[in-house]
Amino acid sequence: MRNLAAALIAIICWAGLAIQFSDTYASQHHVTTTLWVLVRFFTVLTNLLVALVMTSVAIGRRASPELLGGLTLSIVLVGAVYYGLLQGLHHLTGPAQVANLLLHRASPIAMTLWWLFFAPRGRLKWNAPWL
Repeated sequence: MRNLAAALIAIICWAGLAIQFSDTYASQHHVTTTLWVLVRFFTVLTNLLVALVMTSVAIGRRASPELLGGLTLSIVLVGAVYYGLLQGLHHLTGPAQVANLLLHRASPIAMTLWWLFFAPRGRLKWNAPWL
């Protein structure tokens, strides 16, 4: 169940990133420019890291509690900033709206739930979030 849930999170992140890439590429018309535009966003970088690590967990590899905790804090920050500051600033439609839903809402919620139910938290120390 742990690996299946990790696979679902990876799929959410990969799908959101692919849709965002496709939508941005449609306006930039160049792969390098599209990548440059996207990697400047904390949301994109965090979702990319979550996608990579959760893909690794889904295929049976272990990730350290510190790495999983750091990723969870980062993706929760993505969701919190979106809900608190960015939601409703731009009216999105079509693929951009789907990417926004996956990257700002679904992945933070899914990763938080995964962390609560499946993450190995026993070895974490109280100062781990600061690291």
